Formats: sequence, structure tokens, C-alpha cells
Amino acid sequence: MGEIAEIDPQEEWKLLVGGEWTSTAATYEVVDPNTTGVVGHAPDGSVADAEATIAAAKAAAAKEAALEAARLTATTTTRKDDGKVLKVVTKPLAGLVGAVGKTLGSLFD
Repeated sequence: MGEIAEIDPQEEWKLLVGGEWTSTAATYEVVDPNTTGVVGHAPDGSVADAEATIAAAKAAAAKEAALEAARLTATTTTRKDDGKVLKVVTKPLAGLVGAVGKTLGSLFD
């Protein structure tokens, strides 16, 4: 069995919001049920803290979606096929079907 780490009972734990550790306006004591001693102070998140967390998550999701769309539109592959150099550029999924048809057609010209 592993070693049990000591916990500083004066430590104030924080919320992780938008990649940053943030304090809350209030905390509550965390009690060890075995010893009934205070082992720390946990953040007592408010509605405003929850709203800030949700906003940060939505912003992160939108940023990730934009990065994925940029990755899909920017992917370029160059290869030689029968002495020809072909370039294939992927498009966002909305226009993918038409782009695939055009790309496949150009392979057989």
C-alpha cells in the first residue's frame, strides 16, 4: 500500500476555470470522517462561479472546433502518381462530398 501524504488543513483549494486556478468568495471545511479533524477548505462555488465555468468551457469548445476546422481545411498532401505531382486539399465536411468528386475526377484526367 502507498504512503499517505500529509494534508495541510489550512490549505485553501481552488476551482479550475478556463485553465486558471481561482478562489471563491466562500469556502467550507473538509472534515476527515475517521478523525473528525479538518483536513482542508474546499471552494464553495456560487452561481456566478458556475456561470464563469460554463462560459469558459463554451469558449474552449468553440476554439477547439475552430482549430479542427482549420486543420481540416489546411491539410495538403502532395504525392507522385505515374510521374504526376498531385495536390489534394481537404475541405470542411459541409463541402466534402463535392470536393471528393472533383478530386477523384481529376485523378483520372
